[in-house]
Amino acid sequence: MKQSLKIIKVNHFYLIHDGSRNGHPGLVFWKDDIANLYLAIKFGTTKNQNNASLKHPISKNIMNSYVYKKTFIVKA
Repeated sequence: MKQSLKIIKVNHFYLIHDGSRNGHPGLVFWKDDIANLYLAIKFGTTKNQNNASLKHPISKNIMNSYVYKKTFIVKA
């Protein structure tokens, strides 16, 4: 089975699978195609000590959005 190749772009949103059930939206802000590494800002809907509240939600169908304070390293 031939696997398709997805080109990750900087300043675009992607679904980040970080071990959570459905994943989190994330904004890629840096990439290294040779090492296949990406840095992303991760967003969520649950308030806790590891994230900060956003003034406006990132989607129309949710009430509150939060940004995680630490960047997330992704290897695609």
